Amino acid sequence: MFKVGLAGCVLAALTAVPGFADDGATALAQKFGARESIRSVSIAPAGDKAVAVMALPAGGEAAVVIDFATGATKPVLQAGAHNDDLDNCAFVTDSRIVCEVLLVQGSGHDVDRFTRLLTVKPDGTELRTLSDPISSSTYYASRYGGGLVDLDAPNDPNAVLMQTWFAPERTTGTIASARKEGLAVEEVDLDSMKRK
Repeated sequence: MFKVGLAGCVLAALTAVPGFADDGATALAQKFGARESIRSVSIAPAGDKAVAVMALPAGGEAAVVIDFATGATKPVLQAGAHNDDLDNCAFVTDSRIVCEVLLVQGSGHDVDRFTRLLTVKPDGTELRTLSDPISSSTYYASRYGGGLVDLDAPNDPNAVLMQTWFAPERTTGTIASARKEGLAVEEVDLDSMKRK
């Protein structure tokens, strides 16, 4: 009885304080529950463009390239509201953007989540998967699509250094299996997609 009375008094006192009164659920959601309008921003090395990951009104995110000279905007990549999430994008060169995407498959108790790195040109063309392709001969599919270590690889201005997880491969009945396993750093050329 005492606890209920004390809670009622505290609630009454708080609602009497200006600015703390109940403005309705909508006002509280706008103040405390709203999504960020911009998730990440990256400026091109030349300084003439930027890419911003922005929240869409109906849910999901879009990577939008902004041209500083003209003020024009161009969406280059979009993620839906339920099955994928566009986490961040960065200009690596003036002609390449790298984005990290979280993908979700399944429902209920059978949900699988994994990340992938994608690369796209600032005009929205040449969308490619930067993450290492999954081989059908591995014991399991890696859910980690890699992470950027360095946007400026030594001796190659069009390459990045990225983490990659190598799953072990089955060797029975084949002579073409790779013996790589575990976490590694690779140099990946963004134009040719060659890996070292």
